[in-house]
Amino acid sequence: MKRLFEIIPAIWKESKGTIVLMFLNLMVGASLVISSLASLRPNELVIKIAYGDLSGYQDGAWYYLAGFGVLGILIAVVQNLIAVKIYRDKGRGVAGIFLVAGLLVGIAGWSMLAWVIGDTI
Repeated sequence: MKRLFEIIPAIWKESKGTIVLMFLNLMVGASLVISSLASLRPNELVIKIAYGDLSGYQDGAWYYLAGFGVLGILIAVVQNLIAVKIYRDKGRGVAGIFLVAGLLVGIAGWSMLAWVIGDTI
């Protein structure tokens, strides 16, 4: 773990694009965490947690919505640490592809969260 943090200054010198992608992943993940925590309503027994085209809204317990926060933490922290390891082992290109894929997953998760939150307020 210590070696991973020692690589970050080298990434800063060699590839500003990778640092920008890591920062964007951090921001998308943090927004997922903040949005999901802000929308939690633990005093309600049943809330709308998902939407399906065939079944419409699906109800569930309030803590199911916290899954979006877990996704945000995974994107913000774990994905960036894995990207640093990939950068060290495979290079800038593979790490960039990995970070862009994480961004797409984060944006998809955020749009689903916004859809569920926006329609239930």
